[in-house]
Amino acid sequence: MKFNIRSLAFFVFAFAITMSQGISRNVHQAVWLSLDGLYTYGGKVKTDGFGGSDSQSSFGMGGTVGLALSKQISGKLTYGGTVSHNESGGDGHFWRIVGNYAF
Repeated sequence: MKFNIRSLAFFVFAFAITMSQGISRNVHQAVWLSLDGLYTYGGKVKTDGFGGSDSQSSFGMGGTVGLALSKQISGKLTYGGTVSHNESGGDGHFWRIVGNYAF
């Protein structure tokens, strides 16, 4: 009985570029608003040197409200969603709540 032993090499490479930008405005000494944009491109995977057609591209926009309760305590609430995307790109809406305490 003869056995053939094969070596299987499996390499995955993924690369992504993300750029974000925001325009903010102080409404009050303790309150600020911003309009946010996020563009993501990349994620194309190569396996064993062969590229796939799964690169991701998406553009999202949202807004943020920030509140400073004191010099130590602040927070922000963000809402955003996808404006455009390709077939493999991310899609959806999100809420984010962040609290900060400096000591």
